[in-house]
Parts: sequence; C-alpha cells; structure tokens
Amino acid sequence: MLRLHVFSKVAVLFYSGMLVVTIPLAQWRGHIPHWLAWETFPRDLALGVLAGAKVEQPEGYPGWKPNLASPLLAVTRQSYFEAFGSEAELLAIHAGLECGLLTEKYPDLDIVSFGPNIRGAHSPDEKVEIASVQKIWKLFTATVTRLAQA
Repeated sequence: MLRLHVFSKVAVLFYSGMLVVTIPLAQWRGHIPHWLAWETFPRDLALGVLAGAKVEQPEGYPGWKPNLASPLLAVTRQSYFEAFGSEAELLAIHAGLECGLLTEKYPDLDIVSFGPNIRGAHSPDEKVEIASVQKIWKLFTATVTRLAQA
C-alpha cells in the first residue's frame, strides 16, 4: 500500500509500511506551480519511485545575505519606527525569497524583504494573518513615501 503524508515542512512517502523518500517542501516552492504541487506531484513522484525511477529535486532559491549597511534598510527601519513607535526586528529566515534570485543577477541591488505573517505557506492549510497584512501595507507606503521625498 502506498501512503503519502504531507506535513508542514516535509512530505514522506511510504510503500508497504517502509519509508521510501522524504521531500523537503521548501524545495517545491517556485519550481512546481502551486495548483500542481498538491494535486499531481506527490502522485507522480510515488509512481516514479515505485517504477524505479531516479528522483531528482530541483535546487531551491539561491541564498541572500542582507546588507546591514544598506541605505534602503536604514530608510525602511526609520519608516517602521515612525509608523509603529518601536524598532524593527531584523531576522534572517529560511524561506524561498526572490531576493536571492534578484541579487544573483544584479549583485549591487539594494534590497530589503518584509512581509505578513504566513503559516503553512504553499500548502492546503496556508493562512495569512490579516492584521499583519495591514501592518506591512502601512510600512510599505511609509517607506515608499519617504523614498519619494528623498
């Protein structure tokens, strides 16, 4: 019996109770359209494994190291402070950000990344915290306004 278990960070394929393959879900992002990933990819992967096919996973997004001396970051942090009255928390997270793709092609690009709180990204259980979308919109418009006035 073939069973596929999809968790928040990994898909695990079992055949007759034996572990066949695990697939980090972060590697699916950007390579398989979301409407295919959850409907056909697990099935096709399972068929390929059962038929003895070699399973290859595409590489994820290239890495991106934020520039802490970035003028854009300074403007964004100042906009955050003025909008919310506190310092922005700077975090490096494990996610498939397009920043890596952009800076790979344009290494001198000044770039920042911020976004809403998302849980279960790219899964049937994906949820976004509406209040965080409103907060990000406020930060975005404040930052763009400040840049336009510079």
